[in-house]
Order: sequence, then C-alpha cells, then structure tokens
Amino acid sequence: MRVTLLLLCATALLGACSTPESPPPKAETTPESPPLRGMYSYMADAGWFIECRSGTRMPVAQEGDNAALERAYSNGKSMDGAPLLATVEGRVEDRLPMEGDQKRPTLIVDKFISVEAQGCSGPSSTAQLENTYWKLMALLDRPVATPEGAREIHFVLNSAERQLSGFAGCNRMSGPYVLEGEKISFDQIASTMMACASGMDIEQQFKQMFAAVAAWKISGETLQFVDINGNAIATFESRYMK
Repeated sequence: MRVTLLLLCATALLGACSTPESPPPKAETTPESPPLRGMYSYMADAGWFIECRSGTRMPVAQEGDNAALERAYSNGKSMDGAPLLATVEGRVEDRLPMEGDQKRPTLIVDKFISVEAQGCSGPSSTAQLENTYWKLMALLDRPVATPEGAREIHFVLNSAERQLSGFAGCNRMSGPYVLEGEKISFDQIASTMMACASGMDIEQQFKQMFAAVAAWKISGETLQFVDINGNAIATFESRYMK
C-alpha cells in the first residue's frame, strides 16, 4: 500500500512538471505564379509566344494544354500568322529545339485561359506601316529565326522620303517604294556587296521577295506582304523606333 502511494505521487509530480506538446508547425504555402500574358502565333506547325513584360520570344512545347491554345488561336485569328494576346498558366524551361543542339527557353502551357484580338498594350495596339521597324518573322510559310548574337533582318519605310532602308542578314539595303492605299511596290532595291559565311540564302530570298510584293495588311503588331494573287509571302513584327 505504501509503495503504491509513492508511485502515484511520483506519477503526479512528473505530470505536473511535463510541458504540453507544441502543435505541429504549419506547412509553408508557396504563392501561385501569376498567369503569363504574351503575343501568340502559330505558323508552319510551330507555336511562338512573346511575353508581354519581358519581350522574350520562345517556342511553345507540344504538350500540356497547348492543344486548347492552338484551337482558340485558330478560331480567333484574322489572318495566317497574325498574333493574338494569349493568357495561360504555365512555366518556362530550357529545352532543345526541334532543330539545333543549344537549349533555349520554351513555354509549357499547363492551363489555357484566353486569347484576345489585341496587343499587349490593349485593343488600340495597331502598328503603322511607315516609320516602324519591321523584323522579319517568316518567308512564305517558313519561320526565320535570328541566330544568337546576330543582327536581325528588318526594314523601315521612311514616309518623308518614301525610301526603304534595312538589313538583309549580311548587307544593308535601300530603295524607293510606291504606296497607294493597300497597294505597295518596290523598285530598284540596292544593297552593299559583302559576302558572309552564313545566311546568304535567306538574304537572297528576302531581297527577291520585294519584287513580288503587291499589297500589305496589318493586324495588331503583324505586317504581311502579299503577292498579286493575295498569297502571303512575308510576315513581320513591329519593333518601335526610339
């Protein structure tokens, strides 16, 4: 009986000295990444995304919710290759392109949200044909990529002098143009005569293209030159002059 009482007292004293267990720490929550907004276009079986905030241009992986993005773009575009403002949830990873052995940032669409017929800055975002820096994006239906560190192919139409100036990939070029509403023609386009180790094929095609131009059309920030039959022969994106 005495031993039992001693044990009970010891147990009571230990209970009084013990501290209550602390509740388990709450799991930290990671804030969700905001949706990505950018200009999306699809041409020659390839999707491209130009992120509004950074201006980074990247290919879109053929996985995740990309099929929904492609369908919405196909239903909403006004002309082949014209970009639409796309909003998606996704992530950017460095991946190998279809051609080449250097990884580049690639967009993986986890969830498609929307496409809209406007630019990054709103519905009124429409480029002007003249006095705008036009970067070449495609010849016929073939995308044209600028190699890393290289100068991009482009042209500018100077409205005051009605003169074209630009860069064809290796050589500078210039020449007059005639603009009548939606019709435009180029004549006597001249260029310097340098020879470069690469890119001469694209340069030759680019310079020859001007002789076939009959008209132009703009949607948002995209310019297309079309031939006499109404076929798109070149696609450009605007880069505003400062």
